[in-house]
Amino acid sequence: HKSALKKTVVEKYIEQSDNIHEIDSIYENSAQRLQEIIIRAKKKTEKEKRNKKLDSLTEYGFPTRRLDLNDIVGSEGTSILNLLRRLGITATSTSITYRNGTPKILLDDFLVEFEEIVNLTGVDIEFIDLLTGPSASIIEGGGSGVIAIYTKTGNGVVRSTNRQPGIINFYTQGFYTAKEFYSPDYSDSFVDKTKKDIRTTLHWEPTITVNENEKAEVSFYTSDVKSDYAIEIEGLSDTGVPVYHYSTFTVD
Repeated sequence: HKSALKKTVVEKYIEQSDNIHEIDSIYENSAQRLQEIIIRAKKKTEKEKRNKKLDSLTEYGFPTRRLDLNDIVGSEGTSILNLLRRLGITATSTSITYRNGTPKILLDDFLVEFEEIVNLTGVDIEFIDLLTGPSASIIEGGGSGVIAIYTKTGNGVVRSTNRQPGIINFYTQGFYTAKEFYSPDYSDSFVDKTKKDIRTTLHWEPTITVNENEKAEVSFYTSDVKSDYAIEIEGLSDTGVPVYHYSTFTVD
């Protein structure tokens, strides 16, 4: 029986091999040899890679003209005025002019005045773009062009290379508007009014805007805890003057 079984397995193997060979022959007869194809590609230069990286940092993609400080030897001590002149901009210590008009200025995508950038030097700047024509439309009133300056820190804050050994630069995020605390709305029929409310923080509202000679109204529900509660208000005026108020109320 073993001999017969072995013969059957071998016969099936030979039959399967013949079928595969027949299929391969059909494929080879129907196949066509193509003519030689030559594919040519141009390897991106380091300059092209650099420009692509800088383009990704902007909102407008690519500029009309660009001044990459990596390409300028000894640019660290060059003033912003001399750098702007390289872009064809007339720059003095008090003003800048391009094509008989005053261009708008962006510093790390923030609209700024000339006085805010006049003391910059090459040590602070990564690259400067000049936008004209349709690309300058990203800024209202950019008909005389837009100068986009990008610093090495990328947040509008220039960095100094003069630091003591062992000291590093650290840049924190600015003011953070925290999330609001949970505050139930008992006017909503879906809120369970039978459950005891034991909140210790009754209300937190991170953004309250008040114009001059105007009042802002803030309402909230107290908790079921009978106690004295504090009201603390902190803020800033438009001119940066801090505002603070503290008072208390009692829940009987």
